[in-house]
Amino acid sequence: MTRFPVRKMWGPVVSLAGALALSALTIFPASAAGTVTQVINCPTSNSLTATIADMTLQPVMYSATVQESPGTITLTAAELGCAGQGWNVTVQASDWARQNGGPAISANAFTLTQVANPAAVSGQGINALGGPKLVNNVGTLNLSRKVLQANAGYGLGSYAQVLGVKLTIPDTALPGTYRAVVTTTISTGP
Repeated sequence: MTRFPVRKMWGPVVSLAGALALSALTIFPASAAGTVTQVINCPTSNSLTATIADMTLQPVMYSATVQESPGTITLTAAELGCAGQGWNVTVQASDWARQNGGPAISANAFTLTQVANPAAVSGQGINALGGPKLVNNVGTLNLSRKVLQANAGYGLGSYAQVLGVKLTIPDTALPGTYRAVVTTTISTGP
C-alpha cells in the first residue's frame, strides 16, 4: 500500500479553504429600482382661435376690362391650453359688397393662390410630420378651403401663415369701394 504524505496535501487544501472564505466575505453591491414622477398641470382651459388680419388690396383704376388685384393675408391660428387633439383651419370669403350699394363682386372672383408654411409665434415648435403644416388647397374662396392643420399632440401654441390671394375684378364692376368678409374656422381633429 502506498502512503501519501499528509503534510503536503494540507497546503493546497488550506489555500482553497482560505480563498472560499475570502470570497464569502466579499460584499456584492445591492440594487433597487424606484420611480420619479413629474406632473404637468394645464394652467388654463383649452381654446382654439383662428383670425385673419384686416388687409387692403392695392387700388386699381376703373377699366371696362377684367383686372387682377393680388395680395397677401396673414392668418393666425392658436391652441391655447393642453388638449392637443389636433386641429384644422379653413378660410372662406363672402361676396364683395359695394359701399353705397350697387352690384357685388362674386366670392368666386376671390382666389386663394398660394399657401405658405406656417411660422411658430409661441409655444410648441413646428414638427415636419405632426405640424402645424400647410394644406395646399388653392382655389376660389366661395368654397371653404383648408389651409392649416396640426395632428394630435402638436400645434400647442400660436402660429402665423401667409396666404396669397387674388381678386379678379370683372369688367362690369363699377368704381367704388368693395369689401368682403373672410371667415376663418378652426375645428378639433386632424
